Amino acid sequence: MEWISCKDRMPEIEVRVLACTCQGRVWMVARRKPNKNQRGGPWVTDFGIYDEPMFTHWMPLPDPPKEAN
Repeated sequence: MEWISCKDRMPEIEVRVLACTCQGRVWMVARRKPNKNQRGGPWVTDFGIYDEPMFTHWMPLPDPPKEAN
């Protein structure tokens, strides 16, 4: 999987993704909240709610393992 620039395309609303901040930190799971704006609203993580400029790239979550040990 490759990182997708938020300038090129944003993830769908309420879909959980890996997200990278403008400081280069990777958030395990983030999602975008609905908003009247066509591009969507803020990002939500386990640590808080952030405006769009906070994140620069994202990628879909990987598939879970077929078998758990």
